[in-house]
Amino acid sequence: MGAIAAGAVGSLITITVALLVRLVSVPREISSHDRRARDREHDLAQWIADRDLRLRRELEETRKALSARKMRASGEYAWSLGLVKERALHEWRDQALNAKRDIATIYDREGWLHARVRWRKPQIVLDQTLETAMTLLDLWRTPPAHDQGRATSIMPIDDPTDRSLARSVRDAPGRLPEYQ
Repeated sequence: MGAIAAGAVGSLITITVALLVRLVSVPREISSHDRRARDREHDLAQWIADRDLRLRRELEETRKALSARKMRASGEYAWSLGLVKERALHEWRDQALNAKRDIATIYDREGWLHARVRWRKPQIVLDQTLETAMTLLDLWRTPPAHDQGRATSIMPIDDPTDRSLARSVRDAPGRLPEYQ
């Protein structure tokens, strides 16, 4: 009976020591997770700053090419610039989704011990970067304008950030000619 009690006490001590060792490492893991999440958020912010510059250059190149063909007042002007903007918005949507998923993956590694230690320190979320990016994204969504600065109604931007499978299925019957 004494051997069983000694074994139980030994097991309890081992479990307690293991739990304490694990508990001591949790704050360091939380700091590491937060740093990696902040780095990913910074990467997304840098991506949009870089992509904004590239978009403006692409738009200027497209304008010059259309002007050389004397097409600035045509429907092709709005169409071409709209496609450039749509492509940039599509890339943004994918980058933002990947950043959210990456950050979720970082924090998915946290368990109940992390939650106990983290109760005063919230996880990093992309809200600040996403909100800041809206100023640029709203500019990306603006319809192209002719030389005279008039907005065109020829091609509104088909915003990929607002696109969904449910909407595509709902709108598909009315778009039958586009599929033929």
